[in-house]
Amino acid sequence: MSTHEMAEATTSTTPETAKRRRGVRLRGLTRPRIAATAAVAAFGLTALTVGAASASTVANGPTIQLGNYAVPSSAPQYVTGGDLLPQDNGTLGDPASIVMTGSAGNLTADNQAVTIPNDTITFATQTSTSAMSTSPAQTWYFQRVGYAGVTTPAMTDMGGTDMLGVPVYKIINYNPDGMHTCLEAFGNQPAAGSIVDINDCNLPNQTNQLWVIGTAGQTNDTMNATTGAFDGNSSPQIYSRYLQGSTTGQPGLSNSVIENVATLQANGWNTSQAPVLTADSANVTGANSPLTLQSQQWPVISQNSTWTIVPGYNFNPPGSSGGRCAGATGEELLICGSLNYQDYLNWVNSLPG
Repeated sequence: MSTHEMAEATTSTTPETAKRRRGVRLRGLTRPRIAATAAVAAFGLTALTVGAASASTVANGPTIQLGNYAVPSSAPQYVTGGDLLPQDNGTLGDPASIVMTGSAGNLTADNQAVTIPNDTITFATQTSTSAMSTSPAQTWYFQRVGYAGVTTPAMTDMGGTDMLGVPVYKIINYNPDGMHTCLEAFGNQPAAGSIVDINDCNLPNQTNQLWVIGTAGQTNDTMNATTGAFDGNSSPQIYSRYLQGSTTGQPGLSNSVIENVATLQANGWNTSQAPVLTADSANVTGANSPLTLQSQQWPVISQNSTWTIVPGYNFNPPGSSGGRCAGATGEELLICGSLNYQDYLNWVNSLPG
């Protein structure tokens, strides 16, 4: 295993962080994930190639290491204690919902989650927020495809040539009819104002379908911006002081900033300059709003443009029937939808952190 692979974007460990990790085991945020599925594609070290439906590309180099990994044709089996954001390249995390922070103080059916309208499989359909439900249209799987070096407010304050090495993900939805789609920023050169839609993800990696997730309570390793060498230090995932402040003690995957890799590339890999995933366009609370990328300024605010990632509710893995997972017990029954929705919400709200 190379130095990059050993050190890439891992979470630093101290006695305090180790204690926190044990406390959030059920969310699977920091402990190594039991792989839900293995990819059989090679780790790419050259410029990413794309098909006719693709958008921008990026060449791998000292601070960018992205691989082309196949998206499984069906959702992976739920893993007890697995990660929502996987730590191994090519693998998918457990099912997740992406809930708007402004509505997620205590999860209820009124909370607003990233949704595919009408559970459609029509490509280029704009996504939106809508009230949490049991619909698969709100269940997403994060697939890690590598890492990239980014400049964050903390890195700017430190000076020198450090960047933060952050994981890069595809965000995938599995439709009940067997189709799957990827979340993307629409267009060949997405920018502030671009819609966020779904599209075919059975293509080689394309940067408008790749995302980074910044959560102030999580940390990543820092690297030299010229050589890409990891230096043994770490820093919290504060991507935007405007949206996240400077708090580093936020629990779990709450108050997360989500940015698109294509727009990061266009903004010099600077997380405080790149547009963010937002639901600001219908009203300031972001309820029932179409999703776009927007600049980090009013009417983009933390309530409508930061996100909490929680265990997803409804999925239908191999060996299951009617949403009831075969052989499931305990917390798995809740994840698999075998108990009612309020029980699920109660379970998520009871998780540590």
